[in-house]
Amino acid sequence: MIQTALAQLLDDEGLGDYVPDATGGDLFVDMLPDAPDQAVQIRAIGGPSPDGSHPYTTRRVQLLVRGDRDPRTAGNRAHALWSALHGRAGDTWPGGVHVVGAFAVAPPAFVGLDQSRRVTYSFHLMVETQDATDQRGGW
Repeated sequence: MIQTALAQLLDDEGLGDYVPDATGGDLFVDMLPDAPDQAVQIRAIGGPSPDGSHPYTTRRVQLLVRGDRDPRTAGNRAHALWSALHGRAGDTWPGGVHVVGAFAVAPPAFVGLDQSRRVTYSFHLMVETQDATDQRGGW
């Protein structure tokens, strides 16, 4: 899963703490628990239909960054994540995910407050990967 590879990449680069079984840390795949206050949800949200003629797939991933009640906390972290990811190319992410390119749709934007009045920001990342299938060949 692209979101798991991304969570592990951010952990490896010191931009968060990913615990695969979601019993701790601050990077979460698909879900966003109520604690800790400062946390990041990483979830795949689809992407364009893959072209059957070449071994590439574009996936869209959302990063929802929650902070405390100070908007700078979530805003600064969202910007740091965006800066680390936007424009990456030619990488192999954890789990053997071959990334051709990763580009943000737009810079992080303020989403609002959650039910506990914590500030949230979000941005979407388009990630093009090399994915061989029986019908699309390899690299």
